[in-house]
Amino acid sequence: MEGCVFLISSFLTVVLTEWLDSNFVFIFGVGLTICILLAIRRKTRKWKIDYAAENWLRQRAESQMAPHQARQAKTLRHLLLWLPSFCAAMVLCFFPLASHFSYSGRLLDYRVPIPWAWMIVYRYQNPGLASTASALIASDGVGRFGVTPFWQKHANYSVASFAAYTWSLSPEEKRQRDFLRRQNATDISPSEFTVGELHFSCVEYLTHYARFPALSGFSVDCESTAGNGKGHFGAALFGRREDVPAFYDVLRQARRVN
Repeated sequence: MEGCVFLISSFLTVVLTEWLDSNFVFIFGVGLTICILLAIRRKTRKWKIDYAAENWLRQRAESQMAPHQARQAKTLRHLLLWLPSFCAAMVLCFFPLASHFSYSGRLLDYRVPIPWAWMIVYRYQNPGLASTASALIASDGVGRFGVTPFWQKHANYSVASFAAYTWSLSPEEKRQRDFLRRQNATDISPSEFTVGELHFSCVEYLTHYARFPALSGFSVDCESTAGNGKGHFGAALFGRREDVPAFYDVLRQARRVN
């Protein structure tokens, strides 16, 4: 009973927190779940103790009458005890799949189908203003199958970010943003393409920081302004050049739903 209450309460807490975008809902849901579990434990404690004692006596008698079957039942119980650990190991190994639990595939008025093999590491939503999602890309090796290569000392990933806003930047704000992004850029290459109602303006470039080598890499910045001039959709990639085709494949599947 406690397990069912915990699973249902946890599921409802996460869903309502994502839907209402409120930390208070999450705190209230966790607190309510704990209170319900404590109340159930207090109410069922006596008969559970009696049931456990009766069950132990019955199993003892059965083991004496049929020792072979008793050993098989004991082995089965041990395997079932390891089942939660096995499930947790699968979640760890295939964490990119589990990370999509909080992502519905929609950013405000845009639908962005992030592949299941990408690990969503950040999700932000402010209804009526902005919605963003960031994911780790590994388009080669075991990462392309949705496996987390936690056994590798140096995993090769890129970071892809997608964001939708209901407001637009002024030309001066765009100029300042682009200057800050590309002040250490080389090999700048602009490109444009159209997907349905979306017209993307993209810039590919290399960044190099002598003092901070970890911040050096290949970058792509793409932006599409809404047809009514209010709001815009942006996407960015930082990391490896090998992951650029996969990044563009997602952009070509993006759609405006409203």
